[in-house]
Amino acid sequence: LQQQLDQSGADRQHLINREKKRLTLAIQDLEEAPLEKFGSQKNKRRQVGYYKYRLDKLLSDPDAYIQYPESESD
Repeated sequence: LQQQLDQSGADRQHLINREKKRLTLAIQDLEEAPLEKFGSQKNKRRQVGYYKYRLDKLLSDPDAYIQYPESESD
């Protein structure tokens, strides 16, 4: 995200909305996935919780979220 903001001068709110949508879809996909994909309920809750944490962070402080992104493998 930070590279995109720096390189293109793109509209910041557009990038935030796009990231919000990406995280929301990831949460929805994980919640709908069968338990067998995760091996246990604990693993499933942990993965869903990670994306919910990232979404909360984006919504509460977009600047910090953009400044300290997670790895590209999210």
